[in-house]
Amino acid sequence: IDVFTDREARTGELSGYENTANTIMPYESIYSKIEAAAPGVKTYSLYPRGIDRESHPETVIGYDSLEDMHNKIKDLCKAEGSKFILAYHNEPDHLAHVNGYWAKQVKENVKLIIRSTRKLCRKLSDTLVIISADHGYIDISKDIFLEEIPELSNMLLRPPSMEPRAVSLFVKPG
Repeated sequence: IDVFTDREARTGELSGYENTANTIMPYESIYSKIEAAAPGVKTYSLYPRGIDRESHPETVIGYDSLEDMHNKIKDLCKAEGSKFILAYHNEPDHLAHVNGYWAKQVKENVKLIIRSTRKLCRKLSDTLVIISADHGYIDISKDIFLEEIPELSNMLLRPPSMEPRAVSLFVKPG
């Protein structure tokens, strides 16, 4: 099971489990930490529609496009009071997975995101904008499944677990 998506690793089908990552690796979210440290700060997370997120304690807002996301950020920033806004955009990640990182579509999309984000930042005042990636990227030529390599799988107590992005290996003693 891919713990962050609650899907079967090979088939992509829903596993039937919910919130596996937090069950296996409990953590306190940034939103909960902000709520405890500064109760007057409102917290928000923005995700593309179709990515279901639980609202607790932050308010989750869906958006339809990069422009829509930026408009929602702008509106939230205009509202009175202190706030923390996390906005997740699924590009260029999606395009890179489909076309490869060095594809023309990916480069053009990155340029669009940069232009649009600069335009957004020019319209904001008294606002700190931090841009980060949730992971790096490298083009690969084929998938490698550790359990299909006898020299490695024979050293393991059980098959690799968790998920490909955060694999756990249980190595035999000795």
